Amino acid sequence: MARSAPVLRRYDLPAAAVRAATQRRLAGDWRGACAAAGIEVDATVTAAEPGMLDDLRHLVPDLIRWHLLGADLTFNHGARPPLLLARDPATGQDLVILDRFDRHGPPRLVLAVDRRPVIGRWDTSRHLWDVRHADRLRQRLGGGDRVPHFHRDGRPVDRADLPRAAPPPDDRAACAEWEDHLRLGDLFEGWRAAGIEVAPEVDAAYAVRGAPRPYLRMSVVVPAARDLLGGGTEPGTVVVTRLWHAPELVLTLTLAPDAKPVLRVAERRQAERLPVVPASAHGLPWFFEPLRAGHLPATALHPLVRAAMFPDGPDEPYAPAPGVPVPDRVHVQCVARHYVGWRAGQLQALSHTPDDLHRERTLLALGGRATGCLAVLDAWAARTGTLPRQLRAVAHHMFLAAAHGDAAEVHRLLDAGVDPRGVRGVQRQSLLHVAHRIGDVALIRRLRAAGVDPLAADSHGWSAVRAAEAAGAPAPVLDALRLAAT
Repeated sequence: MARSAPVLRRYDLPAAAVRAATQRRLAGDWRGACAAAGIEVDATVTAAEPGMLDDLRHLVPDLIRWHLLGADLTFNHGARPPLLLARDPATGQDLVILDRFDRHGPPRLVLAVDRRPVIGRWDTSRHLWDVRHADRLRQRLGGGDRVPHFHRDGRPVDRADLPRAAPPPDDRAACAEWEDHLRLGDLFEGWRAAGIEVAPEVDAAYAVRGAPRPYLRMSVVVPAARDLLGGGTEPGTVVVTRLWHAPELVLTLTLAPDAKPVLRVAERRQAERLPVVPASAHGLPWFFEPLRAGHLPATALHPLVRAAMFPDGPDEPYAPAPGVPVPDRVHVQCVARHYVGWRAGQLQALSHTPDDLHRERTLLALGGRATGCLAVLDAWAARTGTLPRQLRAVAHHMFLAAAHGDAAEVHRLLDAGVDPRGVRGVQRQSLLHVAHRIGDVALIRRLRAAGVDPLAADSHGWSAVRAAEAAGAPAPVLDALRLAAT
């Protein structure tokens, strides 16, 4: 059976947000760009030093959102540690992205000046947020003139055109392709193909029986290490990763302008003061393999990402990857091979007559147990129990779209006939519990008309009205909910 394509819906960044944020950024309004991209600006940013203000003028907030969540379609309710964007060495000020807790939706992203310890570091990966460095992405993917496995216009490199022998060292993209080919057989040979000198103690350290070899792409690690050292014009050493079978040891990479990078093993205590290559630079980013496999169209790349990867490609508008399709019918194992499906905004048993369902409900009232199609209908109505995989996928997709404020996607699902009453979050929130995220009064009224109850409680006893009031929702949203509650 063929594997289905992964779902890569970008709930957090609709095309309209990218357009608005870009227009405001180009006009010099970095605060307006943050607002358009859904990133709050903390009051601490007003105290930023002049050097940091220059960074703010070149900040791309919509690019931050695009990279930050990656392919993760879920959200958790705990805030992550601050993410460092830039540091002012003169004052010690850090420009960071914070997560702020939201009871009913994804954490809110906040731009702030902060001095708390950070774990995530993008200060040496400015291509992730700084328009001046966006083109650096091509090198950070292991390429040079082009990205590995792609032509400059975005066409995939045909398998027959991939290197079958060691390419010239100055063809970085071809060397990365050759590394990918070799490391399927011998990881260390793949590293050497990327131009790395592997010291003998590295082979010895991993010759231990059962020692796991780190699945690193050196064609990606080296440019990240050079950026960590300030561009690679000066010699230096960085920590790549620790040896998981020997925690007291680490892999280090020594770089020099006119020599091959050298991979060595060092004691962890001796390498404590060395800069560490971010774990995110150990391999390719989330979008690369789906793009290469054809599951993600080039138009779904952020415009700055697409321009960096495919400088000769067509200039097409950004269009997020399509969402989960709504199936016309879903198989249910009942007394035979039966089907359910959404019709006129309700989930219906397509293989049963009304008399069949009435008879089954009569048996259920007499002490029987709901099975098959009836059990699925009841599970959707109560949002408890087991649902077929396709129904779960649509419900999960619809709630996430609403929680990230993608009103257009929720409208699309309603137009396709999905009954919103059966959609719940992990804490049994209805779609109206994230009305402050949706912000679309017409959609709120449409959900109300479809039967979503604004007074229905989540697992903490909160109604949608109370959730919106606590979140400080705008007056039109509150009015629409309160009108629905009367």
